[in-house]
Amino acid sequence: MSVPTFKQLYVVSDLHMGSTKGFQIFRKGRLLANFIRGLCEEERAREASEPRDDKRIALVLNGDTVDFLAEEPPCYLDPDGAIRKLRRICEEDESFTMVWEQLRAFVQKENRHLVINLGNHDVELALPHVQHWLVDWLSEGNDAARGRITMAVDGAGYRCTVDDKKVLCLHGNEVDGWNPVDFHQLLNMARAINRGISKKPKWDANAGTRLVIKVMNDIKRRYRFVDLLKPEKEAVIPALVALRETSFDKVAKIVFLKARSKVDRQLLREGVLAAEAEAEEADSAGEEAFTALLDNAFGEGLGSSRTEELDALLQTARENIEKDIDPMDALDESSMEALGVIGKLWSYRKLLTRDPSEGLRQGLQKWLNEEKVFNLDYEDDTFKDLDEEIGHEVDCLIAGHTHVARARERRQSHGYYYNCGTWAGLIKLTDEQLTSEEFPQVYKTLTSKKPGDIDSLITEECHVVSIVKEELGVYGRLRQVNKDGSVDDKDERRFP
Repeated sequence: MSVPTFKQLYVVSDLHMGSTKGFQIFRKGRLLANFIRGLCEEERAREASEPRDDKRIALVLNGDTVDFLAEEPPCYLDPDGAIRKLRRICEEDESFTMVWEQLRAFVQKENRHLVINLGNHDVELALPHVQHWLVDWLSEGNDAARGRITMAVDGAGYRCTVDDKKVLCLHGNEVDGWNPVDFHQLLNMARAINRGISKKPKWDANAGTRLVIKVMNDIKRRYRFVDLLKPEKEAVIPALVALRETSFDKVAKIVFLKARSKVDRQLLREGVLAAEAEAEEADSAGEEAFTALLDNAFGEGLGSSRTEELDALLQTARENIEKDIDPMDALDESSMEALGVIGKLWSYRKLLTRDPSEGLRQGLQKWLNEEKVFNLDYEDDTFKDLDEEIGHEVDCLIAGHTHVARARERRQSHGYYYNCGTWAGLIKLTDEQLTSEEFPQVYKTLTSKKPGDIDSLITEECHVVSIVKEELGVYGRLRQVNKDGSVDDKDERRFP
């Protein structure tokens, strides 16, 4: 197989450039611009025996580079407004413009190649007219620069070699049942746009996109920390239940979206996310997902036996959620208490809201402990699934999506696995802060409305994965970018 070959490859992921000031989770524009400038101007390999300009260097933006879901108005997919939103991010918002100007300079330089891989927050980049606008903007009409830009937006990821080592870059949402991209639907949308069809086909968004639009965008405007919790689907449940100002329907929506995500994963394996099949299967999965998600979040064994009355409630609530109607409007407290698992959750919520600090602490303690989030060796689900699915030919597998950095040997094959992490912030709580004695002050900080109060709990470690041909061979490293754009090894281990 003939694929591009480079001497140096650098991969960053999950920049999430989007939204307006006060709600942006990417705040490292100057640092990233300095790093890209360094790839243009400085020698970053450890060996310097060859002239610098003879080295082919690639920079991969490994998905969720921009965040269309954070832009106004929020849409599952916005073919008509995507270029306007992209132009605002590239040209108008000073938090991001310095990055895009430096990317322009990067592709103007000979032997510097830019790859933009698709994520699940920037699906619009797969639409032909949006691709054309971005490539034209980056290249400034220069054909040579245009040839150094690759849009990897077909779902296959980006494959290349560094000297003799085979590298595969995937965003990582491919194995996330909440966030698969349906490329069959995407192709139908692109066809309709290219053929000038005014009535666009329906975009049947995945559960993760619906979670962001229907739940997360509203909540994070009041509680910024919710947007910085990873893993968001699991960690956000106890947060929503414990916060006094959170309406109960937000939890119900996530539950039904969880049911949908199970169906999405199965249908993706079959090659298409079909709304008709999804409807029937999600109904039958509703109670199971409700029970599993609550048990997963709290470990309280909140499940109940299935009843016809509960089945009817699940179906009606799901239909109302699709119509953006609060599914709890038609029910009073006594009726909910009679309906098994929903009644148990309602009672549990009342218990938690007597002491929301303790409820939130217990929920976050399970998901935000340092071993799971900040241990580079931890075997999270994304690692396990990708390690299982990717073949033996790949020497270095690089992903993103989870927002947490990883650097470890693969188990099912030879070679290494890296996750680039994110350049957006993450809530980082120590085990000590999650104790009952320390957490009340943490809770006060998390829920403060004063700008900047939460910053003391945010870590912004800006990682890059480098695969570089050096004097003694090809080596991969997880590295951390310094304020001046230089890089240090985050992990002393290196591949191979």
